[in-house]
Amino acid sequence: THLAKSLDGGKIWTFVKRITESVPDTVQSPLLSIAYKLEENIQGMWHHEVPTLVYVPDDPGKEWKVFWHTYFSADMPPGKERPRILTHSWIMMKEASSPEELDNAEEIRLFGTDFATTSAKYSFQEFTGKINNMNTYSEPGSIYWNNKIFIAMSYFEVPFLHKLILISSSDYGKTWDYVGEP
Repeated sequence: THLAKSLDGGKIWTFVKRITESVPDTVQSPLLSIAYKLEENIQGMWHHEVPTLVYVPDDPGKEWKVFWHTYFSADMPPGKERPRILTHSWIMMKEASSPEELDNAEEIRLFGTDFATTSAKYSFQEFTGKINNMNTYSEPGSIYWNNKIFIAMSYFEVPFLHKLILISSSDYGKTWDYVGEP
């Protein structure tokens, strides 16, 4: 995830710095190792995608918040698609007093599935009421309006369900409420 800024209303943009970095790693996921015929220690890459930046002027020291989707994908032989490992998939959040400080801010696992290897603050089941653990969120979009942070996200459930959901926070991202499907 790269940060850029404009001083002329968006006509010209200047690169500032990287906020997150995709990195190689090895994770363990016994169930998916069987499904994809992979070793139990899965080699692959952490991806950080679809960031959304929001300014919250009423939260001193944490006015800037970035939300994004992070997930792990497995290395595969040439010509085969890299599977996303849903047990290693979360919507993340960082907070800082300026956009330039977001790269060093604490990463918070905000939303995840009960199937995840490391829990997030909120699970998919809390918002959807569904027991199916083969699901994920992605594509977050954010806005601060009427003293609330709103995030719209795509909700995907294996095998074929896809819908948009809306959540909100009236305490600067400490707790979240399910608003519904817009």
